[in-house]
Amino acid sequence: MIDQQRKAMKIRIDLEDTRVAAMLDDNATSREFISLLPLTLTLEDYNGTEKISDLPKKLSTRDAAAGIDPSVGDITYYAR
Repeated sequence: MIDQQRKAMKIRIDLEDTRVAAMLDDNATSREFISLLPLTLTLEDYNGTEKISDLPKKLSTRDAAAGIDPSVGDITYYAR
């Protein structure tokens, strides 16, 4: 579902017994990620501050920012 006023896409994330709503920027990377859903990932702890997982394929980074200053709760894609 795309919220036309905010230009964001809403998704639901289920983490064991917890369900959270998330908003993704409306861009090529997010659209490719959404095309993979539903998706089950195993999250690993990274440096005690992040949860990470590999996706089944690389996503487009066309028109994506070169970097961001992340905040707690952000969902990000690290393109290697």
